Amino acid sequence: MPISEYREIRFDAAALRAALQVRLIEMNSRQGEAPPPAGTVVAAAITRADPVQISVEIASPEGAQRGQVVMEAVEVAAALIRACMQRGIRLPRQGAKSVRATQAGVALVVTIAHADTQAARSRAA
Repeated sequence: MPISEYREIRFDAAALRAALQVRLIEMNSRQGEAPPPAGTVVAAAITRADPVQISVEIASPEGAQRGQVVMEAVEVAAALIRACMQRGIRLPRQGAKSVRATQAGVALVVTIAHADTQAARSRAA
């Protein structure tokens, strides 16, 4: 009988904005792509729950202008994974990772299906 593991790492609104800020800086430093507007993430709203899509409001460095960028689930997941890495939260490489909307923000969901090693050993004997 296989065993599965489910782990959920929740990000409130402030933690989500901080994670998205780091991701936008990374996106701005990429070569060959049109970067999102530079500035500070001032708001993030879930525009679609499944799959997650987030509208990110960005204020210019001088605060005079505001822009908006939409981030799909893959980009949001990358931001949350990076935030976990920066905080020393260990994530299993083989775990399937997804993002889901919560009432307070978003959650990075990690699931792992563990093989039934006892049954495999019994068959091998």
